[in-house]
Amino acid sequence: MRQNAICHPNQFNTGNGLCRKCYHKKWMDTHPESRLKLKISAKKWMDTHPIERKAIYRKSYYKDPERSKRKRMLRVDKIRTYNLKYQHGLTPEQYITMLEKQNGVCAICEKPNNIKERRLYVDHDHITGATRELLCQRCNAVLGSVVEDIEILEKMIAYLKKHRKPKLLLVKRA
Repeated sequence: MRQNAICHPNQFNTGNGLCRKCYHKKWMDTHPESRLKLKISAKKWMDTHPIERKAIYRKSYYKDPERSKRKRMLRVDKIRTYNLKYQHGLTPEQYITMLEKQNGVCAICEKPNNIKERRLYVDHDHITGATRELLCQRCNAVLGSVVEDIEILEKMIAYLKKHRKPKLLLVKRA
């Protein structure tokens, strides 16, 4: 009768009281030359068997189709956290606090950023690096394109006022 492994009691013991995966990991840790040989042979097999490799991927995908989506979301969250910390010096909690202070809307146009459910962007002064407020993608892009120059923004406003067409009133006929 086969005994259960010490590391994972729901799996069978294959050697030294360990399950197959743990035994293999322990072997690879103690024999680095075997790890290199295995990597080389695995790469060679993958390069020479593209159809089988795709079939294996498909099989694992159909077992859990949401897995790739979950992994992608984890990567996105890690990247977002990294960017907040190293580009703006903010933690995710500080970002959420800023978002709550602004009631979840852009500081300029006061609209939520609904473009593909993206978050609001952290606006910062490019000279001092100081964090200002949260902006939607459009407002952030406009500020970036005018290089935060107030004179250019004033000229843009004057241009829009100059070329504004009066709104037409539609009258219903009886």
